[in-house]
Amino acid sequence: MRDATLFEAIGGAEGVLHLAHAWHQHVMADEIVAHAFSHGFHPQHTERLAAYWGEAWGGPATYSQRYGSESSVVRMHSGNGPHEEMDCRAIECFDRALDDVGVADPILRGVLHEYFAWTTTNSMASYPKSADDVPSDLRIPRWTWEGLQQRGLVRLATAGDAAAALACVAGAFEPYIARIGKAPAPMLLDYPTLIAEGRVWVAQLNTEVEGVLVQYETPDGFYVDTVATSPKARGTGVGRALLEFAEQEALRRGFTSVYLCTNSRMTENQVFYPKIGYVEYDRRMEAGYDRVFYRKALP
Repeated sequence: MRDATLFEAIGGAEGVLHLAHAWHQHVMADEIVAHAFSHGFHPQHTERLAAYWGEAWGGPATYSQRYGSESSVVRMHSGNGPHEEMDCRAIECFDRALDDVGVADPILRGVLHEYFAWTTTNSMASYPKSADDVPSDLRIPRWTWEGLQQRGLVRLATAGDAAAALACVAGAFEPYIARIGKAPAPMLLDYPTLIAEGRVWVAQLNTEVEGVLVQYETPDGFYVDTVATSPKARGTGVGRALLEFAEQEALRRGFTSVYLCTNSRMTENQVFYPKIGYVEYDRRMEAGYDRVFYRKALP
């Protein structure tokens, strides 16, 4: 890890502003991505964008202090349905902008590319149905040389975490009750017992549980039973961090793959899991739920 922040490495506020200007020029010249600006944009768009990127990359909290919050940014990008082609082309524009401003360091280029690709396909794509779905207290994710700065420590849950774990899971899965027609299975788990059995991990920021992971070994392999992110942490990478933790734990225990399932009515997961290497291998009714099973081979 390097001493300078990403913000400092790219040249501070001036360097980030040059990058924002270059990206915006490429975007406006792209017939697909430019559509996002067809209804106009703020006259200080690039300055605001530079402030947002700068804050995410370890610079001053200019965006939060002057312009808005993560929630306000995500709302601007929500309620437009899926737009994968636009996202891919926006990422290509960002890579060309890196060329324009002379970012030659391959490590810095790689980290900035990963940041932009992640925020484009995660944070800004988490609420395709309506901007009203965006929680009001999202925080700007911070990015370092090592990638997304973990917003909390993933640790084995203790007996005292049971209530917070259940509350986190309830917040994550309550929106699906109407769609499924009953409480999703993770809401019905016996968390005190699972915690006593060493099957629950939590992602915690200070004293607040923001994510819950339930995982254990079965005759079929290493099973990721539940991954839940609190509503206010949605889109910040906590869920992805928990999945990565599960994969590392499976490797540590000698497994060559992990498997999980999702309810057939949770269609978002059926788009997300294949993107990160999970392959569907079965669909069946189990415990009263119509489930889709996925497995991921581990390196």
